[in-house]
Amino acid sequence: MSIYALPGHKVKLKENYMMMGYGHDKDNIQRHLKLGEIYTVEETMVFSSTSYVYFEEVPGISFNPIQFDSIIPQSHEDDMKNPYLIKFIEDSARYSQSKEGNSGEDV
Repeated sequence: MSIYALPGHKVKLKENYMMMGYGHDKDNIQRHLKLGEIYTVEETMVFSSTSYVYFEEVPGISFNPIQFDSIIPQSHEDDMKNPYLIKFIEDSARYSQSKEGNSGEDV
């Protein structure tokens, strides 16, 4: 699944989900989800070194997106609607502009 999956996107656990993620990721799955079931993305949260996905079927519990496959892959155009990706692109553009403005100067 895309870490930028939008609300309503449908996913399922990967068959080999136990080979991925951290111990707490696997524990959350074993406590709250079932292999073969379809889950509906409520929200994804993306940070510099980690990301989380929340499902409508399990309110308030976060999961690791690496352990899921999309039922139907989300398009790149839809990825671009995710607020975390939009913020990343805007921050990257600001950083690039600030680096260009400092060219030739010691930082």
